[in-house]
Amino acid sequence: MNNLSIDPRVKLTIFFLLFTFSFFLNNIPSAFVLIALCLTISALSGVLKKVVKKLVIFIPMLAVAFLLWTFFSGFSLFYAKGESISVLNGAFMSIRLFLFLTISMTFIFTTTPEEMIRGLNAFHFPKSLVFLLGLSLREVDVVSREFVSIKEAQTSRGLELDRGSLIKRIRNHIPILIPLLVRSIEGAEKLSLAMELKAFNLNNKIRYSNLKLSEVDVMILVVVVFVGLVTVFLLR
Repeated sequence: MNNLSIDPRVKLTIFFLLFTFSFFLNNIPSAFVLIALCLTISALSGVLKKVVKKLVIFIPMLAVAFLLWTFFSGFSLFYAKGESISVLNGAFMSIRLFLFLTISMTFIFTTTPEEMIRGLNAFHFPKSLVFLLGLSLREVDVVSREFVSIKEAQTSRGLELDRGSLIKRIRNHIPILIPLLVRSIEGAEKLSLAMELKAFNLNNKIRYSNLKLSEVDVMILVVVVFVGLVTVFLLR
């Protein structure tokens, strides 16, 4: 949605609606309709390749989910009635899991942390919650970049991470995790000191540019609501 310049409030609303509709699905065609809708949004946003690349990683997990729901669905807490072995049930549950992953990946690649914070502020979420979320997202990005840089540095020095038994591989990551932990603590200390020097207070008003819904925002929201209602109530 970055290329479409969608209002952050609309992005959050679409994400919430898609997840809500996903929980009410009861057949495979409905799931495929919502998957197609998510991929369409990704394509219009110019992030379709990134989304598909990430989704491919989860294929083994989806295969395991298919086998478990096919042969062991009778042991599930959510199991009601039906055959103990059901290929159709396994296919539906694995496809719905794929739908959840598609929605999540689409949201992650089309919504920046800043847009998420602005959207939550516009919905008048508690400032402490919004600040904590924004700070967490920032730290995730910082830590991930630090991990990559430390890993590359240690690998260039001859550290082998992919050889040996599982226990040995875990031990080989210790030279990466310790510097990462130290840098994370140092970064948190610097951030705390900067906030203290600037007299940061959650009660201080933060000025954002006014958010205004455009015709494109309304049109996309209407399309998502319409498709969602059709999949839930008509495609049964």
